Amino acid sequence: MKVNGFYRFWRGLLRPIFKLIFFLKIKKPKDEMRERGIIVCSNHISATDPLFLAIGLKRQAWFLAKDQLSRAPVLRRLIKRFAIPIKRGTADMDALHGAIDKVSEGGALIMFPQGTRMPEKIPSETKYKSGVGMIAARAECDVLPAYIYTKKYRVLPFRRIKVVYGEPIRYSELGFDKKNKAEIDAAAALVWERICALAPEIQEKK
Repeated sequence: MKVNGFYRFWRGLLRPIFKLIFFLKIKKPKDEMRERGIIVCSNHISATDPLFLAIGLKRQAWFLAKDQLSRAPVLRRLIKRFAIPIKRGTADMDALHGAIDKVSEGGALIMFPQGTRMPEKIPSETKYKSGVGMIAARAECDVLPAYIYTKKYRVLPFRRIKVVYGEPIRYSELGFDKKNKAEIDAAAALVWERICALAPEIQEKK
C-alpha cells in the first residue's frame, strides 16, 4: 500500500514534536514484512498510542477509532485518512470488513487487544480480547507485537515514552486450520503473550 502524502506529512510533523514533548524513543522493528499486510498489536495506555506506534513504522498505518470522533468537524478529515470508524459495544461488521480490507491491501492495522485504554496498570495483569485473532484469521496475515512503556504506565508531557517492537509472529505460527473460536482465542493469547514479553523488566532478564 502506497503511503499517501497527507499521511506522510503529519507523521513527519509529529515525529520531532513527540520527541521533544515525550522524549519519545522507538526501537524500530527489524522486519516489518512490508511485502504484505500486517497487524500491529500493542498494550494501550493513552489516546496518543496509535501515533506513537505509527511514527515507528515505514508503511501506512490504520487504526480503529470510535465513530463518535468522526462526527467532530475538526477530526473528520483526519479520521477518514488514518482511521476506520467503529461502533463501540456492537458487532460492527462494516468496521471489521474495513479493517480486513486495509490489511489485505498491504497496510498496517494498529490494534489494542485490551480494547480500551488502561493507564497506570501493568499490561500483563489486565484482560485482553480476541479481535486480533479474528482479523488475522480472515486476512491471513502476520502480527507485529509492540510494547509502549512509560513510568507508572501514565503518559505525561516530559516523561519518557519508549516503544519497542518485537519479532513478527508469522501467520503459520498462529495455528489456524479451521479458523474456529478456539483457534482464534488461542491466536489472540499467543499475540498477547508476545506483547507482554516485551516489557522492560522481562527484557532486562534476558
